[in-house]
Amino acid sequence: MKGAKAKLISTEGDLDHWEMKALVSEPNSIEAIADLPNKRIASNTPHTKGAVTLSPSGANKSALNWKFTDDEGHAWNGKEQIDPASDQEGQFVVTLKLVRQPDDKST
Repeated sequence: MKGAKAKLISTEGDLDHWEMKALVSEPNSIEAIADLPNKRIASNTPHTKGAVTLSPSGANKSALNWKFTDDEGHAWNGKEQIDPASDQEGQFVVTLKLVRQPDDKST
């Protein structure tokens, strides 16, 4: 996460889904952490066709949902969740998920 002091906890995924977790120590508030990826997601998501839609939610903007269509016409949903680290005071676990939606074969 550019602009943050963070340690990667885990990453996993494949061509249709991906999840990354990081322990963030700076910035040290949910609001400040939430502001970091918002601009990057909206302007730097590669291979998009059209705009990326962002929807902040949760207390103190602790969650962010986004949607976009890739350049091959596949719909994707993303989610960022920020939670206080249970065993690290003043630090936060940031979870980023990205999931490709099933193609609509009914047409």
